[in-house]
Amino acid sequence: MNIYTWIYILLHPDGHLRSSKAFAISLWVFQVVLGIFLCMIGTLKFSAPLHVVRGIVPWTPTMPPWLIRSTGAMDVLGGVGVILPSATRILPVLTPWAALGVMTLQFSAIVFHIARGEMWVILLNGALFVLAVLVLWGRSLGAPVLAREIVRKGKNPRG
Repeated sequence: MNIYTWIYILLHPDGHLRSSKAFAISLWVFQVVLGIFLCMIGTLKFSAPLHVVRGIVPWTPTMPPWLIRSTGAMDVLGGVGVILPSATRILPVLTPWAALGVMTLQFSAIVFHIARGEMWVILLNGALFVLAVLVLWGRSLGAPVLAREIVRKGKNPRG
């Protein structure tokens, strides 16, 4: 199979990949990896003493504390947002929105690091951006999670 075949399978409504168990498991793995990483780094930036954070996260020594703490809070919120709504099936429509927020945060981080000449960090932000894109697409179009009420009442909005 070439790349165009894979793109067709992913985007076409009758694509068999979206309905496969492997796709669903892969999407959950992407969500959990993204969420756990964001929660770990966000908790560090948000709650650890600043001297510890500045010793671990290379861009923080020249930044004001409010910026370090606020990016940490955004990381934690994004990490929780890409996992919790889908896992609990309570407002799972929030998962793609959280992924969009993570994409925005990672894009901003890429621009920030390019401006500072920190090219080696861009790989990590790029990987997180790609994971967020996959979660956004997967949970909005590819394999959306149904809300608990819809599943319980037996309604299927997909037909």
